[in-house]
Amino acid sequence: MSQPPPDELGQTAYRWLNDMGDDGYALVWVAQEEDLLGERRAPVVGRAGAEERDFDFRRLQLEEIARGGPRAALERWLKLDDGRRQLTIIHANPFELHEYTPGDLASTLFFSENGDRHESWLVDQLSSWFYRRFTDAPQGPQRAWAAAAAAWATHMRAFGTSPPGTVMARVLERAGEADEQGELARYLAETGLLAVTLFDGLQNPISRNQIVQDWLTLEPFATDIPVLKEASDWLLDQIVLRDATAQEMRARLTPDISDHLEDRSHFRSILPPHAPALDPQRTEMLRHTSDVVRAYTAAHYSGHTDQAQQLLAAVTGPSTPAPANGWAAEEWETRSPFERIAFRQLDHHYDDLPDLQARPAVRGTESLHATHAGLRARSAHLSVLHDTLDRLSMPPTDPAPLPESLTGLPAAHRLRGVLEAFGTVERARQFLAGRISYLQQEPVPHHRSAVTAREIERLQTAQQNLAALAPADGLVLDESHVQRLAALTRSAPDSAPAEIPARQQPEPGTEQSRHRAIVHPDQPGVSV
Repeated sequence: MSQPPPDELGQTAYRWLNDMGDDGYALVWVAQEEDLLGERRAPVVGRAGAEERDFDFRRLQLEEIARGGPRAALERWLKLDDGRRQLTIIHANPFELHEYTPGDLASTLFFSENGDRHESWLVDQLSSWFYRRFTDAPQGPQRAWAAAAAAWATHMRAFGTSPPGTVMARVLERAGEADEQGELARYLAETGLLAVTLFDGLQNPISRNQIVQDWLTLEPFATDIPVLKEASDWLLDQIVLRDATAQEMRARLTPDISDHLEDRSHFRSILPPHAPALDPQRTEMLRHTSDVVRAYTAAHYSGHTDQAQQLLAAVTGPSTPAPANGWAAEEWETRSPFERIAFRQLDHHYDDLPDLQARPAVRGTESLHATHAGLRARSAHLSVLHDTLDRLSMPPTDPAPLPESLTGLPAAHRLRGVLEAFGTVERARQFLAGRISYLQQEPVPHHRSAVTAREIERLQTAQQNLAALAPADGLVLDESHVQRLAALTRSAPDSAPAEIPARQQPEPGTEQSRHRAIVHPDQPGVSV
């Protein structure tokens, strides 16, 4: 339970949350949460998380308020669900808020005192919805049955992990199919049970191998069930956290947002005032970084090693950093946030590993090794970046004392630093414009009010000096090439390895037993 949000957190949501009455249920579309800073908790598949205290109600868009209790709300959800966007059900009063899945409401109706009166209606409604999910799947019939079973597990698992026999009988009748041997029913039951086990396992990932297997299992279904895309991306981000190379790649591509992170540490309440919003320029850079790192990780762990190596080769890292002269020394506020946040993150990893001593080789070392590699690369990158900002913020070196053949050397040194720190001159311009606009937001947070004006002045000087530089051929990171590689990598059709056996019964209790039934839904021996 949670309190409905105050007016400042979402004026539109606040109005309809207080307009439901006792029998009203709001059906709302949920925008996917963008997690550019890696802060999102494990998603609860099928739920938006509206009961969480820090939920952003601006993600919700009201479709309608169904009046008439749970039955009316369930009927409208089954009609409105399009299989592409997440639709959730919310009931609220001035004192509390509840989020329901359609499975919650179906279970409430079936097990109520008047459950017999609802049973026939439930069979008709649920079979109609399940058959629509089967026919809407873009793949062939066998893959469509698996997609429909995964959709049932996503939305209806509170009512059962797979459709009851009465529902399946009606579905088969609609489809004109027969399942005399019960093979299809067993396959759907097995698929639903393992899907629910996978969804529940998101809350407590044990090892990188388990997370990789879960991601390989879930990723193909995210095409058919876009609601699962959030869980699939979250699993991919968890793999990144445990992969040293991916962490180093992210460290080298991520823009410096230490000013924003430091500001946020001074605004911890969900109530106003809030920390200044991150500028669009660096937000876009973070989004590109996330896409590239996910694409590399997906390629590496799905067997596309050539594509992964192409992406890795396209992303150039900084050379050995030179000591910054004045940027970090004079403006410690521009440098210290990273060190504090970095060690805070490292401490958080220790605090977040309850079984670190029990299973150090499985969970602790993977995460801590990758974290350490990422922080080491990040520290080196920020040293290069701050040294470059320091050089750009100083007056240009007078080349007069140099021979005529070397007069271009100071500018070349500056340009080389820019390319090492940012990859391209354009990314450097984007970063400086974004950081200046961020610092110019009013009101200026109190903790940096004494230094903000001077920092803006130095950034503007760096911006002017950068404009005088001309890019050099052969020294520029081809960002468009990296983006094209990332797009091609994520669109590779065969993301799951074909050699994993299907429908073979594994040893009870083994990790592989969670995946086999739904990795390959197009299996022999299923009568449809």
